[in-house]
Amino acid sequence: MDYYLDTATFKVEDTLYKVAKYHFLKSQDFFVAKFAECKSEDEIICLEDVSKDDFRIFLKLLYPLSIMTTQTFENEEWIVVLKLSTQWKMFDIRNLAIRQLDVAKIDPIDRIILAQKHSIPRWLSSSLISVIRREDSLSIAEAEKLGFDLALKICRVRDSSRILPDVLDDHAWSSAVSVEFQEELRLPALSAIERVVRARENGVFEFLRASYVDLVERPEALSDDEAMKLGCETTVRICRVREQRIARNLSMLGSMNLVDNELQVELSTTTSLSAIERVVMSRGNIAEWLQRSLVEAAQRRQLSSDEVESLGKGTTMRLYRVREAISNTQWDTKPLGVCQVVVDKEFSNEIRTVRNGAQGYSGAEEASAVDENAEEIELVESIYSTPKHQSSVKGWGKHY
Repeated sequence: MDYYLDTATFKVEDTLYKVAKYHFLKSQDFFVAKFAECKSEDEIICLEDVSKDDFRIFLKLLYPLSIMTTQTFENEEWIVVLKLSTQWKMFDIRNLAIRQLDVAKIDPIDRIILAQKHSIPRWLSSSLISVIRREDSLSIAEAEKLGFDLALKICRVRDSSRILPDVLDDHAWSSAVSVEFQEELRLPALSAIERVVRARENGVFEFLRASYVDLVERPEALSDDEAMKLGCETTVRICRVREQRIARNLSMLGSMNLVDNELQVELSTTTSLSAIERVVMSRGNIAEWLQRSLVEAAQRRQLSSDEVESLGKGTTMRLYRVREAISNTQWDTKPLGVCQVVVDKEFSNEIRTVRNGAQGYSGAEEASAVDENAEEIELVESIYSTPKHQSSVKGWGKHY
């Protein structure tokens, strides 16, 4: 009989709900098993892992209390419905929630998280494309929401189409680093002489050379006290370099070459470190060294997984943001099909995980979802599969 319905009593937190079993009987893996465990029809079924507020939203959809008005649901309520229908494997209701949220205005970052959490492959792919093609760079808050592993992948793909200036110590680079790392760079200032002394103690080539160049470039002459700290021979050599720089009106690069030649013996006793190693060493130490090392690190086209580990994922994210401050990505000008191919390639593990999770919910609605760009994607894949066009996405952090 169609309208002779059995009822069930559920307890959620401290509240009882007596409702028809009808819709819940469609959940073979969860509710049917719960009903089978009951020793009587009046037995109360306790539901864990759900709040009473969420359960009321779910019941509002299944059993509206008023037929005089049209039921309306906010996005947050449909997300609750999606969560519970996925959790309880109620396929029809899950597909209804997905259809409603398909057309809802949801930030792509939030949709990526929903796609991963609730196994919706098409949301993951389309939202990744939206984030990669957008103008704004990922914020640190967004990276924390996504998880830094996925955020760094997104940054790497965005970075792969970037055209950057090659000037080593360009003012724009220094300014971008100062803005992004202002907290880390808030360190006590040291004079050029103090930096020379510290650099000699550390024995790092790049730090010592930079400190000598600062002495050469500054307008003030060396004081007697500074000469005492430098030593007689070094003082003479620095003075000689300063005279040559002024006489020949040299740039900073010219001063650096003069320092390399004039102080070659002392510099040869120091150890050269990579920009990443210098970032790690200069943290909490000397602001000038940290800023220069961060500038060099930001200009690198690639970072290995070991370097990312040394820097930390948060610092690596901020370096990507520095690069975005210097130059916008070019993804917004690329055909959507090209972006889809790149996303499928670069995020294959994430997409595979979501697709595997979706297999347990693959009713007709999700299984038959057709990609609107399928023909364009197929064409692009055929082009990029030819030897002439084969290439991986080359960019910063390729090996990460």
